[in-house]
Amino acid sequence: MQMSLREKRKNRLGTHRCSRYYSGTTKALSASLRVRYCMARFVLIAFFAISSSAIAQSTDSEQPNRETMAAVNVITGLLMGGSFGPLSLGIESQSSARYGFQYGDGLNEEGLTIYFNGSTEDLRLCADTVDIGTGEVRLELNGGFIGNLGGGVFCITLPTGNGNGNQSTGENTLELVHTAPGDRWGITNISLRFTEEFGLPRLSRSDWDEDKVRKILKVFAFGGHARDSQITAWSRMDPSAAIEQMLNFSEHNFQLSPPAPGEKYSDPASLPGTLSAFASYLGSNSSNLPMNLDQGENTYNRGRFGLDGYDKEGLFFRMATTRGLNPFRQKIGMWETNYHLAVNLDTQVDNRQLVRYYDEIMEAHESGIPYQDVMAVASKSAAIAMQYGHRRNQWVLRNGEYICECNDDFAREIHQLFFGILGELDPESTASYNHHEEVTIPQTARMLTDMRVEYDSNIERFPDYVTFGTSRHHTGSLDILNHQITGANASQKIDNLVDISIENPESLAALPIIIISGLADDNLLLDNSTAASKRAAIRAAWAEMGSNKNFLEFVQAYAVSDLFHSPNQRKFATTIERVIYQANRYYLTNTESLQDRMELDSQLRDENVRIFRPVHNVFGGQTALEAANSPTIFESNYNRATEGEYFHRYRGTYCDDCDFGQSWEKDWGQVIPKTNGQYLVGDVAAWLWQYVVGNMDNYSTLEEAHLVSILGAAERKSSPTHQYHQNLYFDFNHLMCIRQEIVDAETNPDVSLDRLLRDYNGGGWNRFCRPEGDPSTYSVQEIELLTRTYSKFDIENTDYIQDLINELKQSEIPLDASPSFNQRRYANIRVQAAIAFILGTPYVFVEEQL
Repeated sequence: MQMSLREKRKNRLGTHRCSRYYSGTTKALSASLRVRYCMARFVLIAFFAISSSAIAQSTDSEQPNRETMAAVNVITGLLMGGSFGPLSLGIESQSSARYGFQYGDGLNEEGLTIYFNGSTEDLRLCADTVDIGTGEVRLELNGGFIGNLGGGVFCITLPTGNGNGNQSTGENTLELVHTAPGDRWGITNISLRFTEEFGLPRLSRSDWDEDKVRKILKVFAFGGHARDSQITAWSRMDPSAAIEQMLNFSEHNFQLSPPAPGEKYSDPASLPGTLSAFASYLGSNSSNLPMNLDQGENTYNRGRFGLDGYDKEGLFFRMATTRGLNPFRQKIGMWETNYHLAVNLDTQVDNRQLVRYYDEIMEAHESGIPYQDVMAVASKSAAIAMQYGHRRNQWVLRNGEYICECNDDFAREIHQLFFGILGELDPESTASYNHHEEVTIPQTARMLTDMRVEYDSNIERFPDYVTFGTSRHHTGSLDILNHQITGANASQKIDNLVDISIENPESLAALPIIIISGLADDNLLLDNSTAASKRAAIRAAWAEMGSNKNFLEFVQAYAVSDLFHSPNQRKFATTIERVIYQANRYYLTNTESLQDRMELDSQLRDENVRIFRPVHNVFGGQTALEAANSPTIFESNYNRATEGEYFHRYRGTYCDDCDFGQSWEKDWGQVIPKTNGQYLVGDVAAWLWQYVVGNMDNYSTLEEAHLVSILGAAERKSSPTHQYHQNLYFDFNHLMCIRQEIVDAETNPDVSLDRLLRDYNGGGWNRFCRPEGDPSTYSVQEIELLTRTYSKFDIENTDYIQDLINELKQSEIPLDASPSFNQRRYANIRVQAAIAFILGTPYVFVEEQL
C-alpha cells in the first residue's frame, strides 16, 4: 500500500551520533530507544565499576548504597524515557521529557544537545520553556548561532541551506547553551515539525491558542461539546497533533463530545455511531430515552425517528447534538448529503435509502480511502440511482441495433457536481464542437446502465442497494474524459473513472475550492487578488497530495493553516449550521438533546429550511450567503432570542414531568467556572460570551453592560428565602430607568445597586419605571429611558453607570447547590436569557478573525 505524504514524513526518524556503537540487535529498535539503549550501555560499564567499589564498602547487605541506586535510576531513566543526556528527535514528533537546571531531573544544567535528521524543507522547533530570561539560552545549529530561546511557548524555524546555522538533509546538531550558571531554567514538550503541510503554512505553537481551537470547533464541528479543560489542553499541544484529536471520522470522539458528568442517557456513547444505528435506537420502545413510548399504531413519539420513520430531520438534529458521538462526523455527513453530493427526500429517494447513503459515505471517509473512492461509493448508491433516475438506464437491442435507453442527468452531474468538471477545458472541443457534451456525457450515460433498484413486493418498498448487472450494461470500453474506461459492469467502470476524474485539470482546480469554500471560507469565492492567492495555495495543496487525496488530512491541514486563521477568512452560517451550533451551546445533557428542548425543527421551518430536503435539490441546500443576506432570517433569529421567553424559561430551563413523569432542571453550575469559590456576575458574563461566540474580540464595555445587567440585576426581596427572591430581572435600560426615577423622586436618593433591586418591605419600590395598570401606560419619560440607545462612549464615560456596572460585576449569581431551589432556577433562567442576548447579536451569523 502506498504511504501518504504524512506517513512518509512521520517515518523520517532522527538518529544519534552513538549509532557507530549500535550492535546488530539494537537496530531493530526505534531510533529513540536505540539512543537510550546505547547510552545505557556506557552507563552500565560505569555502574559495574561503581558497584564493585560500593559492594566492598557496604556494611548492610540488605540495603543498596546511594551510588548503586543512582546508577540504576539513570539506566531506568534512559530505557524508560527520562531526560538524561542528549535528545534524539524525529521530524513530526514531540518529546515530553523535561530538561534544565532545577527542573526535571536536573541533569542538563549547562544546556541540551538535540540530534535530528534534516530535510529539504524548513523545519520548526517548538518548546515550552520555564524561567528563561532574555539571552539566557543560546541556540546553535550545526555550530552557527541562530537566536536565543524565548520565554513561554517558543518556536523557531530551522532553515535549509549550506554552512553553519542551517540544517542539512543528514545528521544535524542543535545545541541549547545555558549562559547563566546556577540559575533555574527548563524546557519541555520539544517538537520538530515541518512548517508546511501539503504546502499550506502551519500555525506554530506560539501562534496557537484557545480562540483558534474554539474557531475550529465552531466551523467544523457545530461547536462540539469539549470541556474547557480539554480546549485548554488542545491549545497547549502542537496544532498538528491537536487537530488529529479534534477532527477525525471515528463514530465516537469522547474528547470532542464527552458525556456529561452523571449523564442519565449515556447509551449513545457505547452504541454504533452511525445514522442507521441511531435511528434504530431512537425509534425503539425498548431504548432508554427521555421520550414517551409509542402506543399501538402510533409512531409519533419514537417511531418517527426509526429507519422507516418520516422525521429524518429530527433524527439528525438529535444525532448532531447528542454527547458521546462525533459532531465533526455529523458536520461532514450533513455537508456531503445536503450540499456536495446532495440527495432529496422530496424526490424518489426514501428514508432507508437516505440513511444508508449517509452511512456509506461516512464509513468510506472513516476507512481513509482516497476521496475519489468516497465519491465512487456515493455514485453507486440506491439513493443516487433513485434521485437521478438512471436505475432504469439500459443498453438494449432494438430493431437489430443496440441503443442506450438512458437519461443523462447523473451522467452530467457525476462530473459537474461531484468533481467540478464542466468540460470547459476539454482539449478535443472546438469553437463549433463541444466534445464534453457530445462524447463524454453520452458515453457516461452508457456507463450507468444496468444499475437496478427494483421494487421488492416482499418488503413492499424499493431496496436500499443497487444490483449491478451485465445483460443490460454496455460492457465495452467507453471514451469518457478522453480516456478509455473499462469494466464488466457499472461498478467497475465507476471505480476506474473516478481515478481519472480526480486528476482532471478542471477537477484539480474546482474540487478543493468546493470543499473549503463550502465548509470554511465564503471569502474564497471573491473576485480579488487575496482570494485568488488563497485559491492558488489550496489548489497546490490538493495537487501535492498526488493520487491519494485524503479528505480528512486535507481538512486537518487547512484547519491549522495560516489561511484559515487569517483576517481574510470569513464563514457565514447557514440556518442549519447556526441552529445546531446554538443548540450545542444550550444543551448540557442528552436529556435536553434527545428531547430537542429548543425545538430546532420549528426554527428551521420559520426560516424555510429543511435537512435532507435541499432547497436547490441536487445543487444543495440554503447557502451561507443566502442566509447572511436574508433580513427575514435575521429577524426570525432576533425575535426568537428576544421574545421567545417560552424557549428560554420553560423549554430551556426546566419542566416538571417531561422525563417519564420525572422533573428536569438545567444546571449551568456544572460547567461555568467559579472565581474564588463564587459565581461572580462579571466573570460569568465573560465566560458566556467566549463560550457562545468563541472569542473575546467583540466583547466591549457595551456588551458587558447588557450581560451583567441580565445576570445580576435581579429583584432582591427583603427575605432571601422568599419564593420570588431574584425572580424578576432587568435589562440594562430598565435598570437605568429605575435609577433615574428614584433620582427624580427623592431629595437624597440612594441609588446603590442593592437599593435599586430591593423591595424594602414592599413599600413603594414598584412605583419606579412601572406602567400604571395597563402596560401601555408607561410615561413618556419611561418610554424614552426604556428605548434609549446607549453607546460604548456613554458606558465608559458616565461615572454612575461605571459604578453600577462594577457593583453588578462583583455581585454573585447563585448557581451552586447551596441556594434554595427557586434561586437556582431563577439564576439558570438568567443565564439562558444572557445566552439569548448573545445569540441575538450578528456574531452568531459569521465566523471571522479580526
